Amino acid sequence: MKTATLYLTTQIEPKMNFSSSTQHYNERTTVCREVFRILAERAPPRRAYDVAFLKRQTYILDDFLYKLSSTMEEYCDLNSLEQRMLVATSMILQSPGITAASVLSGFLESS
Repeated sequence: MKTATLYLTTQIEPKMNFSSSTQHYNERTTVCREVFRILAERAPPRRAYDVAFLKRQTYILDDFLYKLSSTMEEYCDLNSLEQRMLVATSMILQSPGITAASVLSGFLESS
């Protein structure tokens, strides 16, 4: 129960940069939290360090999903989110020179 409480009480918000519009903040927050939830279900964090690691994974994956989506509706579609996460993770792992590859490799292994 302590593990579940650790990640369920974690506040997660998207990393907003100059290329992302502040008008999409609410949508990005919703998707970012759902990405975090899915990742946490696959590898429940046991310590505060694990939560920080999971947050980094979430930010990398959320930003990639945001940039990959052709519309905001596609990005916000929670029904297809897990499948899009798998596709995005595969793309990240195949990209040369991306240091996030080792960070996200656990997501594919558990699917």
